[in-house]
Amino acid sequence: MGRGTLLVIAAGVLAAASVALIGQRSLFEMDQKQNRYGNQVVAREVALSGLERGLSAIKLDLMDVPRSFGDRPMSGGTYDIAISDNAYGDLDLTARGSVGEMRHEIRSNVIFEYPADAALVLGGSSISVDSTGTYMISGVDNRMPSVATGPGFLQSARGIQTDSPLNRSIVASAISAESVYGDGGQGSIADGVDLNRYEALYGEAISQTDKVMPTAPYYGSYGTSSDPAVVHITGDFQPSGAFSGTGVLIVDNGNFIVSDGFMWEGLVLIRKSVPVELDVVMTGSAAVYGSVAAYEPPSFASSSSCSDVPFTIDGIETRPQIPFQLRVDVLGAAISAGGAYDMPVTSRIHMDDTSSD
Repeated sequence: MGRGTLLVIAAGVLAAASVALIGQRSLFEMDQKQNRYGNQVVAREVALSGLERGLSAIKLDLMDVPRSFGDRPMSGGTYDIAISDNAYGDLDLTARGSVGEMRHEIRSNVIFEYPADAALVLGGSSISVDSTGTYMISGVDNRMPSVATGPGFLQSARGIQTDSPLNRSIVASAISAESVYGDGGQGSIADGVDLNRYEALYGEAISQTDKVMPTAPYYGSYGTSSDPAVVHITGDFQPSGAFSGTGVLIVDNGNFIVSDGFMWEGLVLIRKSVPVELDVVMTGSAAVYGSVAAYEPPSFASSSSCSDVPFTIDGIETRPQIPFQLRVDVLGAAISAGGAYDMPVTSRIHMDDTSSD
């Protein structure tokens, strides 16, 4: 009987020991899983930080962004970034976060948004439009530089857009529909533009501390695709020689008269805030790759009984019978950051969780 009791006691001790051993092993495995999960969470946060760093680099230097950033340290781990063009004309950005042996990768597709509604925007209390010769106004996006023929980053915008149905009718009756392309195809002319948007663009550009303010006679080249410029001109603008540039060109309260030798890549803002008639005339081989907006600020009330913002294509007063080609192709990349204008950039993030250890 005594031996039987001893056997029972011994068996109970062995059972208790087995439970204790299994419990310790489970606790160890749980610690491992928690540690692995913790590293995975941190690796994901590190990858997100890398993604934000890549987006910032794209916004600051869109046309000449570095294509890789390797082993950048940060609190908790390191990240590396790879940026590449894809078949659709935009950018693929891959960010990888590393914490110990854990890796987490995030892939994103960076798309670009253009701040203008159309290749040509017209708005005011009274406008008149005239056109002769051969010309083209196109809201179809092309990639920089202007000689490129490949598709750009953006879907087509309108060829022409006005602030009111009345102004749209004035434009449509004076400009050949066959010469206007964009969203909706040929004859892409619409109304409904919000001029407050352009006033906001004007305010943002005019506030740049590094803007250039040339004086007449106007000629020369301003800005590059990797470092666009803000050029602000007050009064009449009629270049006396070749005038070209990249970025934002602002003409405040003056006639805008350009011909051969004028070429601008980006946004042209022709702003009228005085009660006088102003002319916008493009003749010869003048070209704009971007958008032209000739407008009155919404708060401005004109006291002029004249037509306030005439837009003349191949001005019949000066150069009748001479055909030319005007191009106003929407080009988002032309007004990237670099101190000139910070183009909005958004990212669609595909969470392809490829964590590994």
